[in-house]
Amino acid sequence: GMVLTKNQTNRDRQAVATKSKIYRCGVQLINQYGYDHITVAQIAKKAGVSIGTFYHHFQSKFDLMVEIYRLGDVFFSERVPALLAKNNSLPAQIVDYFCLYAQLSLQNGIDMVRSLYVPTNQMFISHGRAMRPATGQAVCHVARAADYRKTVCRGARCHF
Repeated sequence: GMVLTKNQTNRDRQAVATKSKIYRCGVQLINQYGYDHITVAQIAKKAGVSIGTFYHHFQSKFDLMVEIYRLGDVFFSERVPALLAKNNSLPAQIVDYFCLYAQLSLQNGIDMVRSLYVPTNQMFISHGRAMRPATGQAVCHVARAADYRKTVCRGARCHF
């Protein structure tokens, strides 16, 4: 989650803790009932905060969903470069990559992952999200390293 520096005040710490609690409660409710079936009021109630406090930390229920993706993107952008640096074989890298995916899915909860990562959710495929370049980076790295690079890439450069 969220990292604190030493010189942050107690109020800052409290704000981070509150945002984190709202986030966790929102994720639990999304897991339990689905994004479309919960309200900001329900999230606030579960987190033990006022609706105003919710809106202090998140602009909307959608903004909470953006945070879920943002944390997923951070997860991938922090871990994929190390995975690629191992220079394992193509099959090993593919397995490692999907193990990362599985870790994130377990961390977020399978029900939430099932409701978020669907073709109708445009945010999942939006440009500039770290997960997409990280995936592209992994694919290109593997393609360049593979013996059969010419058949995979045909000399084309990767554009992610």
